[in-house]
Amino acid sequence: MEGKFLIHRKIFESDIWEKPAYYLKIWIWIVGKANWKTIRRGGKTFNRGEFLTNYNQIIKENCWKIGWRTEYLKKDEVFDVLEGLRKAQRITTRKATRGLWIKVLNYDYFQTLPKHESNTEGNKESNRPATDWQQGKEKEGERRMKEISKESKTRKDLRIISLFASKKNISLEDKEKRQSFTQRNLKPAGLLAPYELAKIEEVMDWLQENTTFKWGLESVLKYIDEDLASLEEKSRIAKGDWKCNFGYWHKKRETCGHTNLTERKV
Repeated sequence: MEGKFLIHRKIFESDIWEKPAYYLKIWIWIVGKANWKTIRRGGKTFNRGEFLTNYNQIIKENCWKIGWRTEYLKKDEVFDVLEGLRKAQRITTRKATRGLWIKVLNYDYFQTLPKHESNTEGNKESNRPATDWQQGKEKEGERRMKEISKESKTRKDLRIISLFASKKNISLEDKEKRQSFTQRNLKPAGLLAPYELAKIEEVMDWLQENTTFKWGLESVLKYIDEDLASLEEKSRIAKGDWKCNFGYWHKKRETCGHTNLTERKV
């Protein structure tokens, strides 16, 4: 892999610097993997700061050596990192047909070097007072961290509710709204607690992409033990979609750009 990307000195003062080392490793890996320009791959368009990956790739490419032995992260550990990055508003994610779509937020801001800056000014830059925008982001981050109670870090049901809120783009800034939302979802979240967070997120993403009804944690509980791939295939066939020999789904009457075949293979 060639090319380069920027890491801001503010990282030394950020919350991620206080996390276990693999948090920082995965974050830098994500920034480095993100596309630096808009590209089209596999029939999909990825904008600047976006890329497609999966849990297995993240685990494989972020392993480390202890002597001759190779150590790998657990899937739940990777999930915790991604969840932390989402909460800190560093990334957004969504389940894709062939993996996990990740978008680095504020990519343009941190990966564009202003014209007035240069290598010779690098040391001076660290001594300049922070801008109002930077100070505001720091205060917002501190306030957000204070609002996260110790319980939300240890109780899995509260983590599930937080994940659900982020998937539905529900803001929990208001204290009363947050308490009401939490109370309404405590029961289904408690029943989901025995399942892996990665599996719960997979079902949420599937519901988001493949259903038209208003789904909630009760819906996640209903589908958690289902074969999602089989359900998706039945749903697509019912809609008239078809799959080409390369395994890509196409909408009804859509021409296949992979093999120029139009027959179904399901």
